[in-house]
This record gives sequence, structure tokens and C-alpha cells, in this order.
Amino acid sequence: MIDTVLETLTLTRLDAVAIPVAGIAFYFFYRLLAKDVFVPYLSIYEQREAAVTGSVASTDKENASALEAQYEAELSKKRAELVKKKVEKIAVAQKEADSLIQEAEKTAASEVLKFRTTLSSQMNTRRAALPGEAKKLAEEIVRRVGGVG
Repeated sequence: MIDTVLETLTLTRLDAVAIPVAGIAFYFFYRLLAKDVFVPYLSIYEQREAAVTGSVASTDKENASALEAQYEAELSKKRAELVKKKVEKIAVAQKEADSLIQEAEKTAASEVLKFRTTLSSQMNTRRAALPGEAKKLAEEIVRRVGGVG
């Protein structure tokens, strides 16, 4: 039976013995190298990987910090420019408001003066006409009361 299997696989009896011996030898060499070679190699590889990853991460953090500082500086600069423009616009608006207020005050003062002048002339006209009207009214009262008329 083994001969037919070996013949089917084109192997000899020596190959049939060599294969299990090679497997057992591979297992023992693997166990031997695992302790002395693979574990230290994996440890060194992990340390190297951590150093590279840590280096990249720290570089990324440094770049991010530098970019953030640059962004904050530009943002502060822009804020200062905008505040300066705002103050300038407020000053211009304040000057315009002051000139409008002064103009309105002048216009109001001239209107008040004009009204006072008109009112004063009307009062003088009425005062001048008052004695004549009082005389007419007195005559009318006398005529109605006294029956003259």
C-alpha cells in the first residue's frame, strides 16, 4: 500500500523516510531559533517600528503646532486690521453724525429765530390793534347797555 502511494507521488522509500525526518528537524530548528532569534528580532523590529511611528507622530505634532501658531498669528493680524478699519469707520461715522447734528442745530436755531420774529411781529400788530378794538368793544357795550345806538 505504501509502495502504491509512493509510486503515485513518484517518491522513493528514502523520500518517505526523509520527509518526516525533515519535518521533525524543521520543528526542532524552529523551536531553537524562536528563543534565540525570532523573539529578539521581533522585539527589535517592534522597537524600531515604535521609534519610527513615534518620530512621525512627533513630527506631525510639531508640524501641527507650527501650523496652529502660524494660523493664530495670521488670525490675530487680520483681527487687528479689522479692528483698525472698524475704528476708522466709526470715526468717520461720528464726524458725519456730528456735522449732521450741528447742521440740524443751526437749522433749528434759524427756524426758532424765524418763528420768534414772526410771532413777535404778530404780537406787535395785535397789540397795536388792541386799543382800537377795545374802544370799539367799549362802544358796543355802552350802546347795548345804554340803549344808544
